[in-house]
Amino acid sequence: IAPYFEKSVWVHNMYFDQSQIFEYCPEIFIVETVERYETELIDFRISFVSSAIEELEDGRRNILITPAIENADLQYVSIFKKQNDSNGLEYIQVLESFDEELVINLSENESGEIYIYIFEDEMANELIEEIAIEY
Repeated sequence: IAPYFEKSVWVHNMYFDQSQIFEYCPEIFIVETVERYETELIDFRISFVSSAIEELEDGRRNILITPAIENADLQYVSIFKKQNDSNGLEYIQVLESFDEELVINLSENESGEIYIYIFEDEMANELIEEIAIEY
């Protein structure tokens, strides 16, 4: 493939960090693997955001949301929550700059989805990424 492009960058999966995609800004991104590692592709995705659910000792949970890429300069992030027993979206937060961990506290036995929208501009004209986190 390399002879067909002006510039090609090859990174072994042991050294791959998704920030490299944003550093190089490729027009095409290819993941090459072999069949024995195909299960690793199930959860593979490039995202500006990492999330985890933290189980607390008292039975409650927290959703931890962090920038996945250092110095990504994420601005104009809107976060909403929709509980399974509710018809509407609950506004959580609009961040002008998202550069550290955000903790969303959940009540006991609560389930639903968190929706994160990352926009290019403050008028929300261009959506960069939309994320849904089921809890």
